[in-house]
Amino acid sequence: MAASHVLSHDKLVALLQRTAQILIPALSASAHKGSHGRVGIVGGCAAYTGAPYFAALAALRTGADLATVICAPDAAVPIKAYSPELIVRGILPADGDAPPGDAKAATMIDDGWALASLHAVSMGSGLGRAPAHLALVGPLLDHAAALDLPVVLDGDALFPLGNDDGKAALTLAPAVTDRLVVTPNAVEYRRLCRALLNEAVVELGDVPGPAEDQVSRLAAALHHATVVRKGAADIVANAHVAARLGHARPSLRRCGGQGDVLAGTIAVFLAWATLASRNHGPDLAALLLPDAETETDNAVANSTFAAALMGAIVTRDAASVVYHVHRRATNVPLILESLPAVIDTFHDDPSHIEEVILGPMFSGKTTELLRRVRRQVAARKTVAIIKSAKDTRGAEPGRATVTHDDVAVPAYAALRLADVPAEVLADAEVVGIDEGQFFDDVMPVADELANSGKIVVVATLDGDFMRRPFASTGPLVAAAERVTKLTAVCMECLAADAPFSKRLIADTSVEVIGGKESYAAMCRNCYNSLSTT
Repeated sequence: MAASHVLSHDKLVALLQRTAQILIPALSASAHKGSHGRVGIVGGCAAYTGAPYFAALAALRTGADLATVICAPDAAVPIKAYSPELIVRGILPADGDAPPGDAKAATMIDDGWALASLHAVSMGSGLGRAPAHLALVGPLLDHAAALDLPVVLDGDALFPLGNDDGKAALTLAPAVTDRLVVTPNAVEYRRLCRALLNEAVVELGDVPGPAEDQVSRLAAALHHATVVRKGAADIVANAHVAARLGHARPSLRRCGGQGDVLAGTIAVFLAWATLASRNHGPDLAALLLPDAETETDNAVANSTFAAALMGAIVTRDAASVVYHVHRRATNVPLILESLPAVIDTFHDDPSHIEEVILGPMFSGKTTELLRRVRRQVAARKTVAIIKSAKDTRGAEPGRATVTHDDVAVPAYAALRLADVPAEVLADAEVVGIDEGQFFDDVMPVADELANSGKIVVVATLDGDFMRRPFASTGPLVAAAERVTKLTAVCMECLAADAPFSKRLIADTSVEVIGGKESYAAMCRNCYNSLSTT
């Protein structure tokens, strides 16, 4: 087959933004339970109860209304105990049961799984390799195809497609794969390449091309399914088009369960694609790619491909957010809690103070502000950054906002926010305010900007060098949709978290601008034990 078309960065960003606006349902008082998606998670055996729980919670945290876990009897009670939010049905065969024949499996799915009530289903998280469970993969796909129900196959549900011997026990019919997403990790991808392509794995290179071509060939071998090859960078591909998803600040933590989060998140976007297709019909593809003309364009506009892209990028963003706060302590529960905030960055919800970032000096407040701003730039939003003219750090004094690790970006400097010329803010959809504690009018101006339809993010010190709160802190926290509290590492003991800024010079003025020559971030013990010199 011809080489796949690899999406450029600009086209990928544009597609992600359109997909988010079209697929993510708007919150509405007229919505009812289930109108924002009902997702099924098929998996969970005696040995693996956490995986289906993570997948189902990911579905709920991403925005689905209901998540049903269909698991083995031995897994049902633990999963129910994990969360009262989940509907749990322990109706899979027990691990030691004989594999059901196709007819019995079909009856089992018909009678108990209630697939017709779902908008998408993910199979494989914690499924295990009991023959009785693996025998259900094919019948599930057949039933889903008859219902036009999108499916994610993950984990052990991929084993029938490519086992350890490089053989496929299950051959997929073309009718079942149009709305199928498979999400292999490195080991699973190697098995699939051996079984379906008779090829060794093409490793990721610095230049996109060969690795993407192989993922597209695998998608074609799966009768035009969508493949998400998980790795340091994810590759999402169908038979005609591929995209590589990296991250400017990736998570370097590989904790168990992240693949289950991905499966659940993709399932939600597939569910939303199902709902969007009911609303837009054949116009959905035209909305995803208005100028589609070629076969490649049509592949890009495929809602299954677009949903897989969104699920992958949301999961990567959520992991990145957590990793750059918790580092080695990053785990799946923390990633799950970060999903709602990540979803909000992709969907317009204007007219609010989106976030206030609080912390002492050297905690990375400006870095976090810039990270959020860059994400909005990637989403094609116009951005304005405002900083205090009192801060003259950097190569262009008064004209850049600069982090303590010397990263500088253009910014407009002013002594008061009310003094910022109207033309600076007129076209901005997103306004980032750095060092908010220096602006005595930060609360009224931020509120006015939000009420005019702009998204506002403020980074500010939470207290002065004597640990007293700034006057603006309380009102900003009360008005913000989200508050992020950062800490630094104590610069005295080099061990504990540092929530306080200690002044090192003998100046009692409230506002003294400086860096490490004037201040240190300290933990409570070190702050209390040292006096200002």
